[in-house]
Amino acid sequence: MKKSVHTVRWQKLLRAMLAVLLMAALCLNMVACAKKDDTKDKQTESTASTEESESTEPSESNEETDPTDESESEPFAPVGTGEASSPAAKATYSTTTAAPGDADMKTVVATYDGGTLTNSEFNVYFWMEFYNFLNSEMGSYASMLGLDPDAPLAGQASMAPIDENDENSAVMSWEQYFLQATMQNYAYYKGLELDAKAQNFVLPESYQKDLDNLEKNVKDSATESGYETADEFVQASFGSGTTLQDYVAYMTSYIYSYAYYETVLAPQCDATDEEVTAYFDENADTYSQSGIQKTDKHDVSVRHILIQPAEEYSVDSDGDGKNDSYTDEEWAAAEEKANTVYAQWQQDPTEENFINLAKDNSADGNASTGGLYENVHPGQMVEEFSNWCFDDTRATGDNGIVKTQYGYHIMYFVSTADTFTWFETAKSDLVGQQLGDLSKHVSEQYTVDFDCNKIVLCDVVTANTAKQ
Repeated sequence: MKKSVHTVRWQKLLRAMLAVLLMAALCLNMVACAKKDDTKDKQTESTASTEESESTEPSESNEETDPTDESESEPFAPVGTGEASSPAAKATYSTTTAAPGDADMKTVVATYDGGTLTNSEFNVYFWMEFYNFLNSEMGSYASMLGLDPDAPLAGQASMAPIDENDENSAVMSWEQYFLQATMQNYAYYKGLELDAKAQNFVLPESYQKDLDNLEKNVKDSATESGYETADEFVQASFGSGTTLQDYVAYMTSYIYSYAYYETVLAPQCDATDEEVTAYFDENADTYSQSGIQKTDKHDVSVRHILIQPAEEYSVDSDGDGKNDSYTDEEWAAAEEKANTVYAQWQQDPTEENFINLAKDNSADGNASTGGLYENVHPGQMVEEFSNWCFDDTRATGDNGIVKTQYGYHIMYFVSTADTFTWFETAKSDLVGQQLGDLSKHVSEQYTVDFDCNKIVLCDVVTANTAKQ
């Protein structure tokens, strides 16, 4: 039986979240080892430097360090406001001494209609927020944003102000920043979960099955990773004060809210063709920046075999010091090979033979898929390639050779699709916007009250470093 789009998407997401749990534990240990080795290297360098200085004459310079030298800036000191609802209530929330079931971990830090949230469970939410950030597109810019994921978060300044309405406001630490994000996302997902239960929502079978197997899957992962217990496995990622049950509670809440979002709220959002067209027109400039323009030409699927003149450009055609073209000899050799491969295909002019030749000869990254490009839209590819694909006479089985700046492309036209990329992209964006507005409205019907003065966070980075 074919699985629904929602089921497939959920199963991929669940696997990703379980992978985060596994990779977090492994990566933190790797980070600790790397930092330990780096410390040894620096100590060696320092010792060598000291020995050298002791064996030479003292420097004649009596210059003292300028106390106003900006290169020696003051270390960041986080600010605590004492305001219970603020993520900056305390200057730092970190501890390395928490244990499962101790007073701090059992302390209630948030309340909502019908339930409470304790520190131990909150730590899972906090560190999942951190790991998800690192795994997101923003995570690739972490260093540019001033975040060192290998160092304690409380001692690093983020770019977010404590008070957005005060231009002179002190900035949050990264610990406070992630605390704020965790509070916001917890309130959002908890609101969806509470509404699901208020509507007597029954978890679909596929989601329920994943939930039923969750503990076993975590325990199996713990064993495979060399941990004696699942609790130890969880603690490596979320802190010494957490347990398997905290992670299960987190996933249970998330599964309910996500299933409700996907199977109940999402189907309520749709858009007519007229609405989609109007939305695209309103955002045409933005889409144009991504190379997407309105067109009456359907998407197409093609295969190609790229015969590249050389692995790298060898000619500086404009004298700017950078190679940007190939030699005439390289072009001639590429053309000869393209004609040879093309002739081989013509001996058995089938798509299957084309696929095999692409795997053996194409220099493009999609060689393993037989040179396939699916749902290509006008303007997506380089001009000569695109012109061939969107010729009005193009039909399945058409073939030929096209020269572009990248080399010679042996082309095979697969099919014309029923879709238009510009329309599908705009519809997805518009419906996504509707769903975001709807889910936010639903969630905001429920209130979660935090007392940040009671929050205690396990310093996972420091704790794992100390174990080495």
